[in-house]
Amino acid sequence: GYGIGFVNDGNTTTLKKAITKFGPLSIYGSYVKKDDSETGFHEVRDFYSMTFLGWDTDGFITVEDDYEFDPETYEFISIKKKIGKIPFVGEIDSEPYDLIYFDSAYFFAPIEEFDCSDVTGKSIQECPCPTDPNLLTQDPHYDAICKPKEVIQQPPSEEEPEITVPEITVEKNTIVDVDANMNEEANVFKNGIKEAMNEGYSLRVNVTTNEVYEEAAIIVQSNKAYILQPKEQTSDDLQTPPVLRPIEGSENPQQITAPLISVNGNGQFEINGFIVEHFQQITDQHLLQTEDDGILRLINVTLSGDYHIKDKTTDEITSQQTEHQIQAPYIEARGIKVFLDVVTIEPSNFSNCNGIQLIGSQGLNKHQFLAEKSNFNVLNQIGQSFIN
Repeated sequence: GYGIGFVNDGNTTTLKKAITKFGPLSIYGSYVKKDDSETGFHEVRDFYSMTFLGWDTDGFITVEDDYEFDPETYEFISIKKKIGKIPFVGEIDSEPYDLIYFDSAYFFAPIEEFDCSDVTGKSIQECPCPTDPNLLTQDPHYDAICKPKEVIQQPPSEEEPEITVPEITVEKNTIVDVDANMNEEANVFKNGIKEAMNEGYSLRVNVTTNEVYEEAAIIVQSNKAYILQPKEQTSDDLQTPPVLRPIEGSENPQQITAPLISVNGNGQFEINGFIVEHFQQITDQHLLQTEDDGILRLINVTLSGDYHIKDKTTDEITSQQTEHQIQAPYIEARGIKVFLDVVTIEPSNFSNCNGIQLIGSQGLNKHQFLAEKSNFNVLNQIGQSFIN
């Protein structure tokens, strides 16, 4: 059989050694420039989940995703693989780099089988303890390793952990261009938010209320911060919140390969005053995701499994309840912090999943999740936790 493994923290030379030993690697890393600073280098740009096959005299040979979108509707058409190359020394974003550094590199490797008829000199990883109680007491490891330890039940601490809630700050404001991104037939705006985010790395993106916004996958990378919110409204304005949902294509839906929003590296993303709609296709892809040191903040947000339509005559947004069960969480939190403030998760039918998945990628005691004045609703899965 095969097992998955990983290598943490290394440079160009370490990558060559790892590829030689384990074969192709899935890399999370960055382009680095040496300098005279205290650390001796600075990061030029990072990259995520890139496959390294090997190298030649000039650089690493990679496998890259080649996405194809409809040039008019921006709907996803296909994803193909192509061979690429990353030079050992070169330029990225018009800035030179002279080293490839990686945070983590994942690989598959065959599992070596051991003869455990004699466990002398073999580790517990090579010859695990038997699960059969009758065999367990006969195992030579029993007294030293395999003997069950007495579990001492410790009452949970009554002391609340200290959670810091950083305020996401941005440098500039921008507005989604509704004229350029309107799809009149569907009565939705397509990829207007993504285009507005391309205007800078630190932005407050303002949208018009009472509209439906369909977006392809939004990726927030390191050193980027965005706040997504409606424009300021008068007290007499009774319009409904804007709706944000993934582009899927109703007639010929494409395979879903990425979350609607991914926050990676030390990126920060805040959604304020929206209805965010889950995928309408049956998929195991979660809706919102954080990785690494990413921060996600939801304020006055409703997470919904329903499908929302804006009537062309009345301009009213109505929801249609879907019959399929949701098979992936609304939020998968692998990043360092998730904050929910006045968030409602509408009654949802889940199939073999939780509404919110807390995983974490930085180790114990380095992740924080805080929910205040929020309501989580579930229609089935009685007896299971909404948050895992």
